[in-house]
Amino acid sequence: MAPDASGADPRISASSIRLRKGGEPIACLTAYTYPIARLLDDHVDLLLVGDSVAMVLHGHKTTLGASLEMMIAHGQAVMRGSARACVVVDMPAGSYEATARQAVASARRVVGETGCQAVKLEGGVTVARQIAAIVAAGIPVMGHIGLQPQSVESDGGYRIKGRTDENVAALYRDAEAVEKAGAFSVVIEGTVETVAADLTRHISIPT
Repeated sequence: MAPDASGADPRISASSIRLRKGGEPIACLTAYTYPIARLLDDHVDLLLVGDSVAMVLHGHKTTLGASLEMMIAHGQAVMRGSARACVVVDMPAGSYEATARQAVASARRVVGETGCQAVKLEGGVTVARQIAAIVAAGIPVMGHIGLQPQSVESDGGYRIKGRTDENVAALYRDAEAVEKAGAFSVVIEGTVETVAADLTRHISIPT
């Protein structure tokens, strides 16, 4: 997206989203296509190109049907349809888990081919090295903890998180790992509301 006449980038940046922690709530919606991105752009701060596109638009039973190529194609469409919102593209299963080097290469490809402002990947403690490496490469990262759709097969299905003391402790470890690794924000999906609220308060407010 080209700068405006003043030379400023008109898009909301990942860093500005981070600095709103504890302040004005952020409006975030999912978009997979050009027309939806155009409709939503004026009304949201952040557009997420989720790997749920594999299920919603491509008919797969889980998000595991998403490929890097699929996410890039939809990321390109959303970027063409938006001018203001911070656009975050999901990194699909298999594109980042193996090594930090793989994660950085995949993230660079997503950003390079779409022009998006950030990438998102699922996991906490288990992907902290990958998050840190991507951030070190100059690419903002949105974390994703709690219910993780890419892990539903190994997790026994779509199970709400935060119902046991053991699980709550694991969620705190994940949140802290994602924060320490340098993520600018984190999705807390499918988690007991009070636990999610406590986790949100627990993560540091930037200064």
